[in-house]
Amino acid sequence: MHEGDTCVSGNSSRTLEEKKSSGRTLGYIFLVLGIATSVGGAIGTYSAAQHNAGVSQAGVGSTRTASAAERRRRPAFFAGQQRSRAQAQQDADADRIAGVRATVMDEGELPPPEQMWGRWAAIAAVLAAGGYEGIRVLSAAALDVELSSGRGGSTLHLLPGGGVVLSGGMASSPEMAAIQDESRPLPALYAGAPAEICDEVLDPRAARRELTFVYWWDPALARWCKGESAAVAEYAWRVVPAFWDTPGAVKMLAAMECVRGQNATAIEAFVDAAVSRTVTREHLVAVLDPMTDLKAGMRALTLAGVAADSAATSSR
Repeated sequence: MHEGDTCVSGNSSRTLEEKKSSGRTLGYIFLVLGIATSVGGAIGTYSAAQHNAGVSQAGVGSTRTASAAERRRRPAFFAGQQRSRAQAQQDADADRIAGVRATVMDEGELPPPEQMWGRWAAIAAVLAAGGYEGIRVLSAAALDVELSSGRGGSTLHLLPGGGVVLSGGMASSPEMAAIQDESRPLPALYAGAPAEICDEVLDPRAARRELTFVYWWDPALARWCKGESAAVAEYAWRVVPAFWDTPGAVKMLAAMECVRGQNATAIEAFVDAAVSRTVTREHLVAVLDPMTDLKAGMRALTLAGVAADSAATSSR
């Protein structure tokens, strides 16, 4: 728990299912550009309908997990550092030869990429319209979250061929402590990762030795995978938007000052349209306060590729 954070749920050791099943705001105050904005679940509002995350560690085939001694001998890039394209290819080849395979994550620990992308983009667009940063559309292939005071953040990046990578870090995580204490074993974040996962698609924390988790979508398996990153329930859920389900995203958006919070039906329609990539100007008008920058919101939605028509960026 960071100083200044308030978690009404109290017990940080709960499973992801318990956090989701509480059905209430976890109460984080998300600071954007130095302005305290209560987002009522920006970093996690969950519903009881979600997955039972007693996180499965079952791998594909005969998964080989590195021992602590092996991890100590590994270069520091296995946790928290850069991974060049050449290094990523070398790692992928070495893992294949050694029989190191990724761990297939439990279904529901993260939502399918198209749902995650759409909800994240919708939230980022509303913040852009309100003049805030913190959750942003970086490009047609990348979205990010940046907490205040360098406490943590994450990046969602699309990969060629239908893959997706979610990576980031949190300053108070056990992994950061291991990175800073060279006597402790480092988790092999990239174990079993495809060669496409390199600096170009990783959260910038990789270049600062601050990357503490990496999860990727395997389009062939249609499942999320990971190396030795901790379960999402450990802490990663605290540095991503409320993207697990539509009700969570709606609850987060409704709490924002720049949103007509009383119109839950319109907010839900907006989020669903973002997921199906059919957002129109009318969707956004129905959600936003009249004093917000509609053009900035539509620009973000169009950049993320979830707007029905790129011409929707026209001004009021």
